[in-house]
Amino acid sequence: MTNETINKVLSNQAYAKEARKVASWFNKQDGTVDLLQHIDADLNREWERHHVSRFSWQKALSRAAVVLLVLGGLFTGMYSTYRVFVQPQSVIQQTAYAARGERTQIVLQDGTRIFLNSASQISFPTRFNWRERRIRLDGEAYFEVSKNPHRPFVVEMNNASVTVLGTKFNASSYDNEPIRVALDEGSVRFSAPHIDDVMLRPGEMVCYDAKLGTKLLTEVPVQSEGAWREHRIHFEEAPLAEVIRTLERQYDVTFEVTN
Repeated sequence: MTNETINKVLSNQAYAKEARKVASWFNKQDGTVDLLQHIDADLNREWERHHVSRFSWQKALSRAAVVLLVLGGLFTGMYSTYRVFVQPQSVIQQTAYAARGERTQIVLQDGTRIFLNSASQISFPTRFNWRERRIRLDGEAYFEVSKNPHRPFVVEMNNASVTVLGTKFNASSYDNEPIRVALDEGSVRFSAPHIDDVMLRPGEMVCYDAKLGTKLLTEVPVQSEGAWREHRIHFEEAPLAEVIRTLERQYDVTFEVTN
């Protein structure tokens, strides 16, 4: 599906045949994410033109009406998703959780895809504000962040945070364990108390111990820290205690070490 055809439909300038083709595309999983990104980009342009005190909600809603008219009955849940995003109402926090031995995936309103590992949860708003996209992570997750230079994506982990524009990375923040952030694509900034900010490059991982206030920057194979998404676990010079904790979470079992 070309951007030219999509933009014609969103601008109410397409023929009926083109509209049906775009509607069919948006009804697929990849198309749904693409639609959310087009809507998000359109709202960003309006934000730049009018700023917050003069933002044209009427124009934004009229654009939504064009999308809904084209899609008709193909999207049963799209109107409620878009409506939550544009209407000036109170923000509601939502939580997604993966129990021990389980994994799950979440796609946020901006198209960002999150893979949630065992014994982990994320908290996120029903709609992001105009300055940033901020969520909270407890546990481990792999992020494929939708790029938006106007609103950075921020992941809070205990008293640390990761700030990105659009990238792929793995983040781990379990209780009583060091925080780890490993970058696969793009760039991220890691921030925490008592240390200088760390800019990561692909193939690098930062390990931060909040109790000691120390950080360690190392090189790791790309995709190694996020290998759990493919049911693989990567250990390299890891202490036995870490191996046991990881296996217990991943498979919801308990090990008893007597010696």
